[in-house]
Amino acid sequence: MEDDRITEETNYSRVFARGSTITFVGLILVSVSQLLLRIFLARGLSEAMFGLLFSVFTFFSLLNVFSHLGLNQAITKFVSGYNADNEPEKIRTSIFSSLTTVIGASLLVSSLVIVLSGFLSSYYFESPRAIPLLIILSVWFFFMSFHHFFTSVFQGFKDFSGRTLMRMVRNFTPFLLVIPTIYFFDLTLNRAAVFYLLGPVFSTVGGYWLLRRRRPNAVSIFPFPLSRPMLKEMLAFGVPLILAGFAGTLIGKIDTVLLTGLRSLRDVGFYQAAILAKPMLTFLSTSMAVPLFPIISELWTKEEIDPLREIISRLTKYTLVLSVPVALLFFAFPEEIIRIVYGSRYLAAANALRILAIATVFWGIESVFGGSLKGIGESSLVLKSTGSAAAANILVDLWLIPSYGATGAAAGSGVAFLVGLSVSFYYSKRKLKFSLPYRSLGKTVLGGMMILALAILLKNYLPLSLWLKIGSISLLCILIYFFWIFGTRIITEKDLDILESAVFVPDRIDSLLRRMCRT
Repeated sequence: MEDDRITEETNYSRVFARGSTITFVGLILVSVSQLLLRIFLARGLSEAMFGLLFSVFTFFSLLNVFSHLGLNQAITKFVSGYNADNEPEKIRTSIFSSLTTVIGASLLVSSLVIVLSGFLSSYYFESPRAIPLLIILSVWFFFMSFHHFFTSVFQGFKDFSGRTLMRMVRNFTPFLLVIPTIYFFDLTLNRAAVFYLLGPVFSTVGGYWLLRRRRPNAVSIFPFPLSRPMLKEMLAFGVPLILAGFAGTLIGKIDTVLLTGLRSLRDVGFYQAAILAKPMLTFLSTSMAVPLFPIISELWTKEEIDPLREIISRLTKYTLVLSVPVALLFFAFPEEIIRIVYGSRYLAAANALRILAIATVFWGIESVFGGSLKGIGESSLVLKSTGSAAAANILVDLWLIPSYGATGAAAGSGVAFLVGLSVSFYYSKRKLKFSLPYRSLGKTVLGGMMILALAILLKNYLPLSLWLKIGSISLLCILIYFFWIFGTRIITEKDLDILESAVFVPDRIDSLLRRMCRT
């Protein structure tokens, strides 16, 4: 029995590792394309127009939960469970029953925004240029509901390559269209919005085609299966996640909303520049959190608790190990990074970038505990966690934004991420009774503080050019951190076994890493 348990843990660890690797590679490409797109937009538009564009995006992101009523998370859980029980007809029924509801909800929200576009442009955005932007992005919002739904279906099937391909198509489309426009035409606000619109259109068509190829029985339209009892069951799981999702969207997004209302669009532009730390850091945790949800759901359904606890413990450690060095290098070089990426016009965002670099580490670890709670069906506890974080975010923002602008908004996000981490850890620990490798986590933080001190010291005394200074210091710090995590046995041979199950590791490198683990 013990051998069977170990084999079961290893199998799930391999599935998890492969899913994480695929998602990780995809998120790197997506994050790079998003970063480059923001750079081109920031340089092609004025600070105010750059701020207006992302103010409208933030407005729609707050409405996102009303377009799916929690059914995106529900479809991942139900598809995963039905797939584990080998019930293809229930999979198909759950997909189409929930999809019809998503279509109706997203169409209603999009139509309302179009009708109210004049009012919103006058009394909230305070710019007539917001009207066409709201109309174009209302259509974008409608197609995004399809995009999110189909990526959730792929996630439920543990088809992480399909999910990643859809995300890449959506993000690369506007990026590839903006570049030639900047060089050969004038980049206007409305053109940029149309390019964003085409992203989910192409990804939805491609995603449905890919599902038909890989899971033809799951998405065949005829006969069109609908089940009201099944939809009620899915909504019972998903409805608490509407509020949780809204609260989760508020975290970080409310910063932009309140900046728009309490400060100038220029301040919004500064904050959007600082946010570059978030995708660059959260892709590390997201790449592991994406496969976590369906795997936890399946393990919980099968009542296999020991592998579940093992995955949570390891994922927490990996998230911290991967996030710490990148976050601390952002903390050490905020002015230099902003000058390189956006230019000196955005240097006012340096302190906000420094705060967000640390804050996103908290949010990355929170995604492990929050994803675990969703996986076991405790959507009400997810609501408590995200609701507490959102409330903290709003209170701190209202206190600090009027005086400190983008820096105050970043502080609000930091407090929210820490509150969310604390609450989700408390509830997931109480429900699942897992243990964490506290010694490894402590040694990881200590190693991070060492390289931060070294980076700041060398930054102030090395007489090198900007690029050479950042490159050489970053390389040295990462090498020291690498030897630290192996030398102090934060990373063990079991971790290397999981790595090998996900990606090819040359024999020489594998042998070297294992010797470092034993030293």
